[in-house]
Amino acid sequence: MSSIWVRSLKATPNFDCGLCGYQRCASFARAAIVEDIEISACPVLKQNEFGGLCGELESVLKRRTTLRTRISPELPEGGLLLTKPCKDTDEKVMAELRVFNGVPEGDEVKFGVFDPIFLCDFMDCLKSEFDLVKCSRDLGYGRVDTGELSITILQDGRINMRRVDDKEHVLEVFDTIERSIIGSVVCNCCGNDLMSLMIDPNVRFDEHIAYDAGSRINIDMDLVKSPLGIRGFESISQNKEIVELLGKLHTQVVHHLTEVATNNKTEAITLNLVEQIRCNLLSISSHGNDDLIVTQILKVLGLLWALESALIGISEISVLLERIRAPHSQTAVDMVSNLRDRIILKEPSLENELLFQLFAHGQRIQRALALYEEWLNN
Repeated sequence: MSSIWVRSLKATPNFDCGLCGYQRCASFARAAIVEDIEISACPVLKQNEFGGLCGELESVLKRRTTLRTRISPELPEGGLLLTKPCKDTDEKVMAELRVFNGVPEGDEVKFGVFDPIFLCDFMDCLKSEFDLVKCSRDLGYGRVDTGELSITILQDGRINMRRVDDKEHVLEVFDTIERSIIGSVVCNCCGNDLMSLMIDPNVRFDEHIAYDAGSRINIDMDLVKSPLGIRGFESISQNKEIVELLGKLHTQVVHHLTEVATNNKTEAITLNLVEQIRCNLLSISSHGNDDLIVTQILKVLGLLWALESALIGISEISVLLERIRAPHSQTAVDMVSNLRDRIILKEPSLENELLFQLFAHGQRIQRALALYEEWLNN
């Protein structure tokens, strides 16, 4: 059964337009569950077309009283809670570790430790490291197996290992996993994931405890506060290949946007390149031991997500253009042309629902283009 967090996300438009003040609908949904924001803050949910979703979200919120209050446990040194011999052999050990989410010991934990969507996206990139990788986007639960080694990743941040060679091996495997999934940690103060905080232009750095996340990682705050930039990426191995791939992805965004602006439709959009870049980035992060590199990778992953979101938004706009009829069709085409020409869109009236949806998707495209320009200029 899906968690209340996933059910609330499924009851949002999944536009990730940012008009509510959050980068992602997942963050908005989490904030709504704990009553940090009203449903009415999402302008898309006000539309008749999304009335069913709005009702579903209201229904989910009524069940939030079933949420258990959890208290943050003590952070063990290096994330290691225990190791002890396996029950069936003294030659292997079992261990329990915890990915720290920045919540001080004794404070209330409002959300799960991981964003389940990003957790599974990041875990998919561990398939080159392990024989078997499984992850549930509904439960935020993952499993990794290699040979006799079995690892379980739980929503509360615990990582259980079975049949590991020794304590040194335990910490080695934990480092690989933590450095791969750290971007999916959810900030307890607001419900944003750590990766999204890296690209939020309105973020206040002193407010978000997710920057303290990591049991064996220390996020570099000086780098976090620095602009997203290609120059800071130059010291990282494989940087040329990744820079080239990001450029190719940006070119795809511009190409498909131009197609939509000129033909009112676009060819089928695939996201294979996104997965390739993501896994290349996480491979660098998981095999290093430099906190600066981990922090830099998180920032670039944020840019990657924004470009991916832009491609999805272009697909949605292509569909919308086929639905919008006269007398508003020319207005819609002009809005897409303005997107292509980097002209900031004026927010249309909420009364014209299809035009407003086009505007909302345009926001995710403009965010990506602005971030990529920042990346090139710094």
